[in-house]
Amino acid sequence: MARSRDAADAREDLLELDHITVRFRGRGRGASFTAVDDVSLALHPGEVVGLVGESGSGKSTIGNVMLGLVKPDEGTITYGGRDITNVGLRQRHSAGINIQAIFQDPYNSLNPALRIGEILTEPVRLRTGASRRDASELIRGLLERVDLPADAASRYPSSFSGGQRQRIAIARALSVQPRVLVCDEPTSALDVSTQSRIIGLLSELRDELGVALLFITHDLALTRSFANRVIVLERGRVVEEGTARQVCDAPTNPYTQLLIASVPVPDPQQQRERRRQRAALASQVAQARTP
Repeated sequence: MARSRDAADAREDLLELDHITVRFRGRGRGASFTAVDDVSLALHPGEVVGLVGESGSGKSTIGNVMLGLVKPDEGTITYGGRDITNVGLRQRHSAGINIQAIFQDPYNSLNPALRIGEILTEPVRLRTGASRRDASELIRGLLERVDLPADAASRYPSSFSGGQRQRIAIARALSVQPRVLVCDEPTSALDVSTQSRIIGLLSELRDELGVALLFITHDLALTRSFANRVIVLERGRVVEEGTARQVCDAPTNPYTQLLIASVPVPDPQQQRERRRQRAALASQVAQARTP
């Protein structure tokens, strides 16, 4: 599905994936499956693009393509107008490619044997060559920016809650001043109130720093008030895209409608109606998938 462009898309693309296809080898000689199938998308400075789909839809693979962790079998990746499709991980820093990640699990994404100051200082010194003193100054400012206490740098990850650990992960990603953040289900392991605070923090950082965000999630409703645009993936293919309100309020594809119907609501009568809709849509989507 071709990527649509409107007046809001007239800005220069910061990061663009053009007709990306990724295949993984399966079991058996010559067996393989297509995880991402002819996907095109672009990120602009200061923009949030929500990438939505169920488990196995290919959304995390797309994030890994952006990060250089997975090489596409077809298509090109462009960063700041430059083709970086074949630029390796080791060459990305010297090439000025600054794309960072915030991952799903706030408990396993931080080294439990290191203090927070050590975790945050290492990438700063490696990336910028800053002295230990200058790096420490920057880290103090980052911890304050993500609303963590001043003594956080001297503590170990085990002394923080899940929400606080995710704030530390955000500070780590920001420590090297990225232009793009790939956020792979960064709130799914958190309770609802903590999710809201993390989304609020990411929104503030987007507005203040102009960083572009790819927000990967299975929760379509979560993107409505946060993302500028939403792209819906089904089995590695784009089935719907548009502004967040267009996709969330008036979806045209049955799969998108199924994702929305799967979100629970507090009203029992509305929930019963959603279950009925979900069953009907699930049948429709299954029929469409049948060869």
